[in-house]
Amino acid sequence: MVLPGTLPAEAPVRPHGPTDRQRRQWRRWGVVAGAGAVAFIVLGQLALRSLSGGSYAFIAMQGEYPVTWNHCQAIRYQVNPKGAPEHWQEIVTQAIDDIEAKSGFVFADRGTTPKTRLIATGRYDGTEWEPVLIVWSDRYQDQLLDGSTIGFGGSAPTVIDGVPRYVIGQVTLDTNVRDPQQTQLVLEHELGHVLGLAHVDDSGQLMYPTYHGQDGLGRGDVNGLKRLHDVPCVY
Repeated sequence: MVLPGTLPAEAPVRPHGPTDRQRRQWRRWGVVAGAGAVAFIVLGQLALRSLSGGSYAFIAMQGEYPVTWNHCQAIRYQVNPKGAPEHWQEIVTQAIDDIEAKSGFVFADRGTTPKTRLIATGRYDGTEWEPVLIVWSDRYQDQLLDGSTIGFGGSAPTVIDGVPRYVIGQVTLDTNVRDPQQTQLVLEHELGHVLGLAHVDDSGQLMYPTYHGQDGLGRGDVNGLKRLHDVPCVY
């Protein structure tokens, strides 16, 4: 939460209207890979505006396509519910269902886990990459949640048949946010980063850097998610 009259140094200019108490900041986080098994590929960011309204942007591009997950396989995920709000299962399920419906990507629930960080040193169980990890934390455990930040998330790619694809990802949510609807929206924002969406300057979109009372994914967010899903599969 941002205290009245104060803003973090890197905070974007916020639109008029919402009170300071309503405002929250969320950040994109790129997974730091270990042991060189997963290389983080920085390919730049491409911002686009769709003809049907609303803007969207991608974290990285290769050629004409944004970098994203292979949509011909389900994206597996696990949750560490330590510090999570009551009814966290419902919050996560609703967020995942909404992202699936708006994007076309399919997620597979792999239950709970005690993990708080991705290992990111090789293939999970020798055959698959680790599931996307969803955890709760606070500023005492994770400095990235200091100040006004209430969530961060992202993915890291590796090159498969010459094409960079995201293969591991993590979302960290602030345990101090107890409102179910707000928690769901923060999770959806961070899952947008996991899939490959970047922040936009359009305050009407959920991928705007600051939470100011958005009630769901905007038209630009949905168009961006669909564009990610349009990237051809890698078999």
